[in-house]
Amino acid sequence: MTNRNIFVQIPAYRDPELPLTLEHMLENSHVPDNLHIGICHQYKRSDAYLKSLSRFKNYSNIKFIEVPYDKSQGLGWARALAANLYADETYYCQLDSHHRFAKDWDIEMIEMLENIKSSKKPIIATHPPSYKPDQEKSKYIPPENYCLKIVPVRFVDSNNIIQRRPQHGKADSPFPARFIAGGCLFTHGHFIVNIPPDPYIHFNEEMPLCLRAFTHGYDLFHPHRHVIWHEYSRNDKPKLWKDKEAGRARAQSNYMTKKRIYRLVYNAHKFIDLGKYGLGKERTLSDYEEYTGIDFKKQIIHPDALLKRDPPTFTNKEIIGKKTYKFKQDISNVYRKLESLDTKDIEAIHCVIVSNSNHEIYRKSYSQIYNRLKKEHELSITTDQKPERMFFIITTCGKPSNNFIYEYDL
Repeated sequence: MTNRNIFVQIPAYRDPELPLTLEHMLENSHVPDNLHIGICHQYKRSDAYLKSLSRFKNYSNIKFIEVPYDKSQGLGWARALAANLYADETYYCQLDSHHRFAKDWDIEMIEMLENIKSSKKPIIATHPPSYKPDQEKSKYIPPENYCLKIVPVRFVDSNNIIQRRPQHGKADSPFPARFIAGGCLFTHGHFIVNIPPDPYIHFNEEMPLCLRAFTHGYDLFHPHRHVIWHEYSRNDKPKLWKDKEAGRARAQSNYMTKKRIYRLVYNAHKFIDLGKYGLGKERTLSDYEEYTGIDFKKQIIHPDALLKRDPPTFTNKEIIGKKTYKFKQDISNVYRKLESLDTKDIEAIHCVIVSNSNHEIYRKSYSQIYNRLKKEHELSITTDQKPERMFFIITTCGKPSNNFIYEYDL
């Protein structure tokens, strides 16, 4: 049988859930000895959980890098330190320090990965379902006919941070993903060698990690079956950005994170040498945009991505001679939705047309909605691709923000 050793990488910042995570991980592993766990533990001497954590210091397959909390330099830095404990294990599992696990979770993750026959370099990643420490289950059982995929919502700032959210669905096997999650990722061990954690990315690790992985030739998948749970409601837990002693390091790291993301996406800030933390050479950034329907430069997202359709968004490009097309479309349903919303929450409305090869060939955004649109929308465009569908997308800025999408065949 193939060696089934798994390197599990965990950054932990003063987390009282860490001992329980380790206990649950080992208890529910099919072969606990196959787990080689590397932890960057950022601690404060007065933290009460340290006593319950101490017993794991004697485990031969768990290694700790101990760092006083006021010396912490962020998530990427902690992941990079923990990654140094990798010892050529067959598989790589990247987690946080607050999880619960289904029985035989390790075997299930391996089987999901190995059953992806369409890719030589697959990654399985997602935002896992939630657990709450004060509402513990006696057993964590994978939900049947239930999976989560990560879908884009909107760009939220000029640093290419895309707001994302989980979308419930059903699948019989791992399925294509546009994004990966930093706190639940499973792949082959060579990933951590080819895509080492960037120590200068403070917290927003997922977009840079996703771009680096994709351009190095890794294929992105979501699991169809959940065997790991994550604690999301952590308001009562210590945070790096709340601890005064670590505040300066956080501010410096945040500044560098933004610069590095900008360098990665736009090739700007030439004074920053990304080195081994840059994009790969097997695919380009344009290939990722083509695959996902995300345009970083224009900061727009293809309607198919917003409609939660699986990638690839663009397929079978078909170019024809330039031609002028005229349309007249009744958009009364769009107006009804606008009238039902609070005007202060309406950010803009976007008219988008895609071709029969699913390329976006026209987009116009209206911020003064009622003044510029008519209920029977008339439009004339000249293009070298045949228009097939028109979308009207209402974007809102309320909390929670949302997109309302209306689709018309042309």
